[in-house]
Amino acid sequence: MNKILTTLVAIMCFSFITNAQTLKQYQKAAQQAFENQDYYAALDHYDIILQVDSQSVSNKYNHAEAARNFNAYTLAEKSYEAVMNSEQVSEYPMAAYHLATVKKNIGKYEESKMLFQQFLESSEGIDNQYTQRANAEMDYLTWATSVVATPDLEMTVERLGDHINTPFSEASPMEVDGELYYASLRFENDEDPYLPSRPVSKLLTSKEGNTGEFINNLNIKERHTANTTISNDGSRIYYTICDYNKTTKIPCEIFYSTKVEDGAWGPSNRLPQQINFDGYTATQPNLAYNDETGEETLYFVSDRPLGKGGMDIWYSKINESGSFAEPVNLSDINTIDDDLTPFYHTPTQTLYFSSNGRKGLGGLDVYKIEKETSNWSDIQ
Repeated sequence: MNKILTTLVAIMCFSFITNAQTLKQYQKAAQQAFENQDYYAALDHYDIILQVDSQSVSNKYNHAEAARNFNAYTLAEKSYEAVMNSEQVSEYPMAAYHLATVKKNIGKYEESKMLFQQFLESSEGIDNQYTQRANAEMDYLTWATSVVATPDLEMTVERLGDHINTPFSEASPMEVDGELYYASLRFENDEDPYLPSRPVSKLLTSKEGNTGEFINNLNIKERHTANTTISNDGSRIYYTICDYNKTTKIPCEIFYSTKVEDGAWGPSNRLPQQINFDGYTATQPNLAYNDETGEETLYFVSDRPLGKGGMDIWYSKINESGSFAEPVNLSDINTIDDDLTPFYHTPTQTLYFSSNGRKGLGGLDVYKIEKETSNWSDIQ
């Protein structure tokens, strides 16, 4: 009997040591993934860690941080709330701020406002930029509550059918003469060493409501292609080619292709250095055309130096020779946060874009601004 008890104790001790070693390995991997901005992997690791050690407040906070950065707001909300309800909450002074942001992004405006107020009441020693933003968010939330209470019932949103949409992500649609160009993130990457393997985005086109067809000349195996825009005369198409790097970030560059005699698109050409600034992303190209002057302008998004912060919208005039002027930061629009997805509607000379740095309903909202000769109107 004593031998049996001794054996059981030894097994339990070995199991504990093994679990402890494994837990440390997961924590190290989770921390490394987070530092690499691979928030999906970090979130996956912290999920496993919490199954083993569900009482650790620090692990719950790290889980919430990974979930928030991965935009998994429901998961983030649950973990931040566990931290806020713990006895160690004073050790995490930013928890109330981040939970307030998460609450706003999922439409819980009153709860968000209370949390921002709670953060402001205990924000001594916190970076001033967060207190300034929290005060601004208090006003934004009052506005958001009134907007949601009075929706615009004249506007309708219609989902395109299953000939376009799939269980995967479809994005960046553009219709030209009855032909829809768009990207779909549903293609396998057999060469990806990352586990689990990551899908890649490819460009498709659909005519007259038919199922999307692969654009052979533009898509490159094992690389992302997306974000098309076509010149006013229809002779040139711009798009992005992107790659996964060691993290979940996907750096991109802008390319163009010229239409050849049979109507197909010719070889890919990388835009020059002043657009594709080395070491930084250039993406989401969109062309604006001026009917009076015949000028075309390329709008695009980049995190290149001398911006306002985050991703900014830039523009470059296209010369008659097809060369590009030095890009200019669209400072009238950009904020210290992310400003994205420029779309210029030529008939009304209106630029639509997305931003999470302005008064909004939570996360990235859509805004518009009209071009008035050489100036811009107020942002709406």
